[in-house]
Amino acid sequence: AGLEILYVDVYGNGYIIGNDGETISTFAAPAGMNINRSFAYGPIDTEAGGDLAFCSRSGHIYASSITGANIYSYHADTSFLFTPVLADLDGDGYSETIAGGLDGKLYAVQANGYMPFGFPVDLGSAFHCELAAADFDDDGIFEIVAGTSEGKLYVLDGQGNIKPGFPIQFTGSITGSPTITNGKRIVCATGTQIHIVSPDGVILNSRNIDTHITGGFAMADLTNDDWGMDIVGISLSGVVYAFDQNGLDLSGFPVATGVNFSCPPLIANMDDDPELEILLHSYVNSVYGFNHDGSPLGGFPFITTYNGSSPASLIDFDGDGFTKMVMGHSNGVLMLNLRRSASGLAPWTTFRGSSMRQGSFASTGYVGNEDNLQNQVITSLMQNYPNPFNPSTTINFSIAKPAFAKLEIFNIKGQKVVSLLNDTKAAGAHSIVWDGRDEKGRGVSSGVYLYRLNVEGKTLQRRMLLLK
Repeated sequence: AGLEILYVDVYGNGYIIGNDGETISTFAAPAGMNINRSFAYGPIDTEAGGDLAFCSRSGHIYASSITGANIYSYHADTSFLFTPVLADLDGDGYSETIAGGLDGKLYAVQANGYMPFGFPVDLGSAFHCELAAADFDDDGIFEIVAGTSEGKLYVLDGQGNIKPGFPIQFTGSITGSPTITNGKRIVCATGTQIHIVSPDGVILNSRNIDTHITGGFAMADLTNDDWGMDIVGISLSGVVYAFDQNGLDLSGFPVATGVNFSCPPLIANMDDDPELEILLHSYVNSVYGFNHDGSPLGGFPFITTYNGSSPASLIDFDGDGFTKMVMGHSNGVLMLNLRRSASGLAPWTTFRGSSMRQGSFASTGYVGNEDNLQNQVITSLMQNYPNPFNPSTTINFSIAKPAFAKLEIFNIKGQKVVSLLNDTKAAGAHSIVWDGRDEKGRGVSSGVYLYRLNVEGKTLQRRMLLLK
């Protein structure tokens, strides 16, 4: 019982570690794997349970079950230097594995080992940072966000078509991985500037920085105010940048740490006040903490000398009520007890926001923050969380004005499974939990389900996946 750690070495071999630090099981990757970054985890095939996706410098895009059983192995005549992204490009409830090659092409691989229509897409120059994915138009099908070495920012649909308004040309290679706010704004960086871009390709703000941002950004409402989402990044030289969605620095930032970093920040509530804190670890896994106003978090920095850091995760691993930081180093796995009470306010606790590595706030499933920059509430239906789920999941939606609303679940054949809502609701945000049961209280089987919101003749629909 309890949580376990899965880590993968540079050859793609997997190791599962238990609560006592002992190795529980291992699995071997295909020969020739040479992994430069992390892996992604999520639903790839129809079998129950999550799956793992890797890509390698030797040209492999590879997926397996968590026990190491092969799902597919695709080979391209290029190298993949960055973490793959898992996202549903065709709306079937399962994820394609998306990777960018040194040949300048975007690859997307399905569970059968083939690429969907439209892929690969040749964008003409290599990728120097991670990709991102988000459902910009709320149709249940994800778009891909990519920044290239020629300084072009792309948004592409699920068939590889470039969306109107893109690409955007910046000066210098895009090295600060594109990351997407809850307001669907895209944040990326070159070696000299951070850029904030609207979903339709308008540059909203650009601000100067000292050098390259490491690994992308973390996002949350740091100050718990009425201005909505804040954005945090750290440069290679150790300067912490924190600013709002309009590009304005938060009070007390930027902060210079004076040490080098290679991994992006994390954000969680580490004390008793309502504001959030920033946690970072250096290239030797020393941990730095900062309050929302840029002041050092008490008790930090915590200095270690474990050379060779990998992106960390925050979690109460052993259930004792205290937050742990888990990261890799050159010779294994390091877990630090931060001795701070674990809080439910933990909006950005792992690399790229979630294990699917989508680099978006929506993928974190954290719904404690509203995007207060949207002054007018609109009728919308959000992606359920968690997804895939078992046994229950939360559906969030908003209504522009008081109205009669229906929320219903259907199977993939279009047959109604259960009605969750059939009543008048007030304007604003609402949440409903579905426990995976039908109208008669019977548990339904694994598979793809549709959830449909109808408000005053307007119908919104999304897909979700129950895995048992």
